[in-house]
Amino acid sequence: MFDGHGGNEASIYCERHLPDVLKSLEDYKMGNYPDAFIKCFIKMDELLGSPSGKKEMTEIHNATD
Repeated sequence: MFDGHGGNEASIYCERHLPDVLKSLEDYKMGNYPDAFIKCFIKMDELLGSPSGKKEMTEIHNATD
């Protein structure tokens, strides 16, 4: 995601949302960071493919053109 394989829009989207998603996970709160990161990456992938995620990435794209 951050390496741009989903486009610049995906990188910007993740920059905006990944910290909050990570901090919201129980595994993160309990200090189980390996599992928290795995769950966070899966959740970010789901968010990127969601209607609201696609809409935000379109908005990012339009703002950076």
